[in-house]
Amino acid sequence: MRKRDLHSLPNLFTALNLFSGAFCVYSLISKLDTFVPYCIAFCLICDFLDGFMARKMNIQSNIGKELDSLADVISFGLVPGFMLLRMFNPEMQFQLNIQGILLFILPLTIPIYSAFRLAKFNLETRDSEYFYGLNTPSNTLMILGIYLSWLSNDFNLINFMDKNLWLLIAMVVLINYLLISNTPMFSNKSIKKQFKGNLPFILVGLIGLAGLLTLKYLGISLAILTYVLLSLLVLRWKVVSL
Repeated sequence: MRKRDLHSLPNLFTALNLFSGAFCVYSLISKLDTFVPYCIAFCLICDFLDGFMARKMNIQSNIGKELDSLADVISFGLVPGFMLLRMFNPEMQFQLNIQGILLFILPLTIPIYSAFRLAKFNLETRDSEYFYGLNTPSNTLMILGIYLSWLSNDFNLINFMDKNLWLLIAMVVLINYLLISNTPMFSNKSIKKQFKGNLPFILVGLIGLAGLLTLKYLGISLAILTYVLLSLLVLRWKVVSL
């Protein structure tokens, strides 16, 4: 491996993504909640820029691909896991009982399945305009919307989560399934020049905007859920044509 393959502009963005993700985990552990959404936004920007710059500069490399996935395990695997851990265990203290152990282990399955998802993506041989399984940045945004609503206790969410433990367990199980599933889902490669071909993205944007205006931060989660549902309806079950 040549040094210039490692010390390149795309890899700098990957390193910044990793740094921001690591700081976000620290913020969650230390209850510095103000920094969390900004760190995630910065991770998303860097994650976009590393691939974009690599393609524009024609310096795509195997080391860059591996570094990108390693950074994403932190930013879009460990971070959403710790957001759930913060919600499930607000005091961030391990409790030695069945419920305490369950609420500690469950959120940490998100980083594990995110790592599986990223490894699966790296080995993907299908030349397709779609993702297969829920991509980790979308999953992180979905959990971020819930987390921010939990912080501000919108719609009495704290009390709702305290009284619906099994619903939380089901949510984590479903997320893990979607991460490693072979369900085709729209990706940035699915964007078309024609208006009709972009209807799924327009619908996600409009529903997300309406959600932000009516449901506040939960609108972010609603947009991602809409994206998943449209992918299932159009690409998996083929019951809707857009």
